[in-house]
Amino acid sequence: MKKTKYIIFFLIFLILAGCSDITNKAATKKTSPIDTVDNNTSSVDPSTNESEDVSDDAIVDNDTNKSKNIRERVVEKEDEEEIIAVETIPSNWYIRIVAEDQSRSLKTNLSQLGELEETNAVQNHTLVSGGRFSNPYLDVIFVDPDGMPAGDYKTNYHVYGEGIDDSWRFTVETDDVNAEIRLSWNGVYVLSPSQDAQNRIQYSEYRSGTNPLIAKMKLIDSSTGVEIPAMLNSKVQVHVFNMDGQVTRNFEWVVDYD
Repeated sequence: MKKTKYIIFFLIFLILAGCSDITNKAATKKTSPIDTVDNNTSSVDPSTNESEDVSDDAIVDNDTNKSKNIRERVVEKEDEEEIIAVETIPSNWYIRIVAEDQSRSLKTNLSQLGELEETNAVQNHTLVSGGRFSNPYLDVIFVDPDGMPAGDYKTNYHVYGEGIDDSWRFTVETDDVNAEIRLSWNGVYVLSPSQDAQNRIQYSEYRSGTNPLIAKMKLIDSSTGVEIPAMLNSKVQVHVFNMDGQVTRNFEWVVDYD
């Protein structure tokens, strides 16, 4: 009889001990910061114990805002491209004249002509030629440009006048009287002026092969009277000629705004 009582007490003790263990585990699980995640409300960052909103609505809103921002950037980019595509005739620009003698691998591309709004454009940007050092040679120079002392120049800038026609005379020089020369221009360089901290005018540039100004330009071969449009059928042109026994060949670049 006594043994039976002891067994009953022992079983009751085991049952009570088991319930206590289960209760403690449940309490531990309820208060753990790592496991306390309610998908509908908030989450706790174990490192900061600060609450961050990760509700389904918040996630949707974040994605929507992200998509909205992306769409806005795309629209802005498309607007920028449309603005750039619609080119107008610039008031600050230059053309780079390129001469090549391909049979002798000679090329010069430093000669420039153009217009600027600067009052002193001629004096400030018409630069003297460095001259030739030896044979063989190929050069493009501006001889005695208006507004400058007599001499040879590598660049020749004029003051821009809205709607006013303009022209530049230049000479191709080489030591080979039988040379075949290729004369070209890579579109028009459009300039944007700005002032630096010392109030000096600086220019940024981009090259355009479609600016409407090109269609108003032409090259005149003074030796033959042949006129070559700067652009024909939406393509920038090239002029190939022979020196015909001469070491110099004269040309004129014309802008006709009409």
